[in-house]
This record gives sequence, structure tokens and C-alpha cells, in this order.
Amino acid sequence: MLGGLIPIKSRFILDLGTIICITNCVLVPGSPTYFHTVLLIIPCVVTFFTAGLLDRWTISLPFAPIFVLQCSRYFHFVSPISWAALTIKIMSLSMVILATLLSILFPAVQLGEVKGKYNIGVIDLQLPVKGFEREHVSARILYPCSKNDEDVASVSYLIEETNDQLCAAMMRTAAPPPLRGLDFMLNVWKFAKLPLIRNGKPLDGLNSDTEEQVEGVQGEEQIQKKNGESGKIPMAIYSHGLTGTAVLYSYQTMNLAANGTVVLAIDHTDGSAMGVQHVDGSFHTFDESIGALSL
Repeated sequence: MLGGLIPIKSRFILDLGTIICITNCVLVPGSPTYFHTVLLIIPCVVTFFTAGLLDRWTISLPFAPIFVLQCSRYFHFVSPISWAALTIKIMSLSMVILATLLSILFPAVQLGEVKGKYNIGVIDLQLPVKGFEREHVSARILYPCSKNDEDVASVSYLIEETNDQLCAAMMRTAAPPPLRGLDFMLNVWKFAKLPLIRNGKPLDGLNSDTEEQVEGVQGEEQIQKKNGESGKIPMAIYSHGLTGTAVLYSYQTMNLAANGTVVLAIDHTDGSAMGVQHVDGSFHTFDESIGALSL
């Protein structure tokens, strides 16, 4: 684990395989064979179809010049034994080393394991609020589900509709000035998945799926007997901090839900959130004047 984060095994294997294939092509002496041509093309194609041009930029950006340099060898634009060929090999190896270092520094990761006796359901919605200026508040509801009812699905860590806008907002707000326009650097988080069940069936009451049945008692009364109280599930309202969002606190809210609490996590629309989508589809980013008040 990396600071509580877990490398994504499938992405790690693809990245490692790509680096090994390209390194093999770079190091081949003399003129490359048909086999090495295929070995050069396949990892490039796989990376493009699994991560696009920039989602795994630690691989795609360094390998773009490698591909061009190697093509000059493969199509015999330079002599296999010459200073030009040696220069191409050194430059290509430098790019391979750069890709390896970037992949180590910016690995594809996901959140650590959530420990609890319940599966977790999730609902993303625009919550209507009477008397509120915008009439709706963006919210995420996490709640306990029975482990016997459904298999755990995978929900993207970042909301797919707004992940590009959120990454751009985070880079503009938190990155050093030279990097603020390079929002693709955070695209690695697009690979992260959460163990959630979208619109899953909620529990009827705490422990209703794990404790033994009380003889002669049915339905809601059964739940009350087992819980020793009303059988209702407790609820928590989670309010994110400055430059936060409901999604960015998923690890904390999922742990609450996995242990029997319904969690309503809201996105503040006053400009203190890193980014929030409104009911009309517009996206509101962090207001830096609010941040200045905290200094």
C-alpha cells in the first residue's frame, strides 16, 4: 500500500508489460525484425485503447518520441551501425527510464479496503431544498446494503460526467503555476473504482441480515426485537472542508456506511467546494476569494 492507497494490479501489469516490450525493441541490435515491429506496435495500441492518449500519460508521453525514433530504425532511415543509430538508442533508453520513473511516481491507484459488515449502496442526486437560492444541492447518499442480496459492483471514484472539470479545477487551485494547465496529470484517478452498488437495495434495519431470527416474531417487529430498539438505521450528514467535495471524502463516508450508518454527503455551492455540478448541468469551481479569507 502507498499511504493507504493500493496499486491497481491490472494497470500495473499493463504498464510493466509495455515498458518491457518497448525496452526489448530499443535494445535489439542491428536492424529490427518483423517480430520486434509487432512488439513495438502492440503495447502502443493496448495503452491507447485502455487509457487513451493522456489518461496514462506517464506511459504515452515518453513513448511517443520513442515510437518516432524507432520507426527511423525500422524503416532503415539510418544505418544500423552508425552514430545516428547509437544516438537514437540512447535517446530511446532515456525515454524508457523516464516512463519508468514517472510510472513509479504517479502509479494508478485506488482507495484502500473498506472494513465493515455491510455492502455499500450509493445514490448521486440533486437534492431539492426549499428557500435555497439554487433550489437544489448536489449530494451523495451512501447506505448499508445486505451482503447477501447483491454482488459488489465498481463505481468510478470520480463522477464520469465531471471528472475532467474536477481535475482541471484541482490543478488550477493547488498545483504550482508552471503545472496549472496540465490537468491531465490527475487523470490517473479515472482508473480508481469504489466498491459500491449503484442504487442498491438498502437494509430494513441494522443487523437484519446477520443476526438470528427471533422465534414467533415477523417483519418490522422482528427487526425491533433483534436491535433492542426501533430498528432504524442512524444517519450522518458529512460536510466537506475547504476545496473538498463529497466524492473526495469517499473513503471516510464509505467506512461509515459499511458499519451501519446512512451518510448524506453534500457539495457546498457557495464556492468553497473544489467543483460542483448544478442541476442545470453547469459546473461551479472553487472561488479563490473564499480561500483568501482563511489566510
